[in-house]
Amino acid sequence: MLDIAQDALESLSNFEWQIAISGDDELFVTADNPIVTVTPDGHGWAKYGDWFDVPGIKVLFPLSPHACLVLQEHTSVKRQALTPRMVRCVNSAIMALAGRFMFASESSKVLEKVFDRKGCQVGYSDGRFVKIRPEWLV
Repeated sequence: MLDIAQDALESLSNFEWQIAISGDDELFVTADNPIVTVTPDGHGWAKYGDWFDVPGIKVLFPLSPHACLVLQEHTSVKRQALTPRMVRCVNSAIMALAGRFMFASESSKVLEKVFDRKGCQVGYSDGRFVKIRPEWLV
């Protein structure tokens, strides 16, 4: 684990840090695998689980129901309010890479149904692409 952290240090030092803020309509969830890497291709598809040195990659780390840390290269925005749809995109990535559990700030039958259908589908060793919404702008 320490070797991995040491290997990631150089790549992570190149990222700009941003806080993505949700509104009251949609809240961030987290999971037993809370840090997710997402590489959008700009055409509505993204690959989850790439290493930190892949160009265009975003690192997502929900901090609370209303805040998510986003690491990415070349951004000057330090705080961004997300639309409900964008929060759902982040939540989709978190759910897809969950190992077994999702955690939310309140009980929700809708979230439970979505997690049962789409959760725990992608492992970091998977090389497959996962469809996400084309307006991925986080």
